[in-house]
Amino acid sequence: MPPRRLTASDLIYDAATHTTRTPDGVDVPHVTHVLKSVGVTKDFEELSDINARLRSNVANASLRGTAVHADCHAFDDDDLEDDYFDRSGDGRIVPFVKAWARVREDKRLKPIVHARERHVFHPLLLYTGIQDGIFESDLGLILVDLKTGDPEDAAAHIQTAAYEAAWRCENKKTKIAERWAVWLRPERKIPYTIMNYSARPDASLDFDKFAACVTVYYEQADRRRKVA
Repeated sequence: MPPRRLTASDLIYDAATHTTRTPDGVDVPHVTHVLKSVGVTKDFEELSDINARLRSNVANASLRGTAVHADCHAFDDDDLEDDYFDRSGDGRIVPFVKAWARVREDKRLKPIVHARERHVFHPLLLYTGIQDGIFESDLGLILVDLKTGDPEDAAAHIQTAAYEAAWRCENKKTKIAERWAVWLRPERKIPYTIMNYSARPDASLDFDKFAACVTVYYEQADRRRKVA
């Protein structure tokens, strides 16, 4: 009998280092790490080395993004106070949660609980990631990736395609209607921008691009030596 294929639940995730391994100790890269390693996404760590001001800005943006994701998740779980109190204690987070609440209302999005902040895993290409969520809508199921900065910096069209493919490895009967990056922009009258990557003419190529990134990632010299 062939060995059982690993699933996301088999992986061992270290939240402190944001790294993942198989039960026998093999590193499994995250989608964001793959894209960063092959130079597809903006390298904010490199920017932070330029000067102290940029370093502070990058650090603050990272902390803000983490807090926004946590509180938007809590909002979807009905786990926030009515006044959108943010658990991070940073009052700057509240407008982002309100912006996400507006998206939910305007687009009639209903979270699928077991698909919110869910670890996904592609056993053939050997990568993992934490997808923000899949939501029911009038259009069908929408895969959503929340952003507090420009989605182009994160190559979100490729990122969301990678999450969808990994999700479908364990949910083969699930039909994802559209892939969205939702850029929360509370300073604007309409406090969000939606990038619908499924509507792009070349949407079908997004996962092929990610597969190419994975191939390059595993062919990089430091990883070739580890395999050898």
